[in-house]
Amino acid sequence: INLICQNNTMDNIGLLECVLLRLVVACMRCARNQDITLVSKKLVPLECPECHLQGSLEYHDEPLHVQSKKAGYVDLNGFHIFDVAPSNWALHCFECSEKNFLESVVFDRTTEKHCSECHKKMSLHLQRLELIKKKRAITNDKAQEVASQKKKKKVAKIPGINPGDQLPNKGACKHYSHSHRWLRFPCCGKAFPCDECHDEESDHECKWANRMICGYCATEQKCTSVAVCVACNKTLAGSNPHNRELMSKKDNRKYAGLYKTQSRKARAKEHK
Repeated sequence: INLICQNNTMDNIGLLECVLLRLVVACMRCARNQDITLVSKKLVPLECPECHLQGSLEYHDEPLHVQSKKAGYVDLNGFHIFDVAPSNWALHCFECSEKNFLESVVFDRTTEKHCSECHKKMSLHLQRLELIKKKRAITNDKAQEVASQKKKKKVAKIPGINPGDQLPNKGACKHYSHSHRWLRFPCCGKAFPCDECHDEESDHECKWANRMICGYCATEQKCTSVAVCVACNKTLAGSNPHNRELMSKKDNRKYAGLYKTQSRKARAKEHK
């Protein structure tokens, strides 16, 4: 999987390297998610805690500059990249080539740092890290013909946050079935369907999320009060879930208490 940085801005930065890559990977068999930290050119064996599938991951970094958007690639065996968490980056100053480090860089946010050698101001803004599958070149013509004649097996689609694809259950969860978005929490940089899902799978309290991901097209954007996707123009959350006119007829709360009688004591309290 190639790691491509789209719409990045580097001010007074000659080279940029991802020295510590944090990922959320999903098992190819049971789709169980787990966190992993990768260092360049180091093979990391991994086992799924749910189905005990054995696999491995290996990350290879590549320097980013003005003419190159590729930050490296990841070789995966038995697992699939679900999401990219805030990672550590190394910045090479454009003036003196001094190497500086930034920890837990959040996407779509401007981070500034002064060079430790010449004290020049450096600014970094990474829009997103796009995951693109590597294309393998086929040199043997006969192997290509045989492969085309074989029946293609249906492979189960592994859920993940990929722009253009739908999120699992279109962003809904067991707590909010009518919500079609995920929230990106700044405390850990990970995406969850809601704050309750975050608290169930994390060991820390969540902070107020200011970014959301569309459940229909997986486009990450800023949270707004309207809750309408900027890419597909679909409504991601109900404007007022307690409005009886907007509720479904199958919802028990639509007619709850509509014909309820009122006691004389309650009427007397209202008139006081």
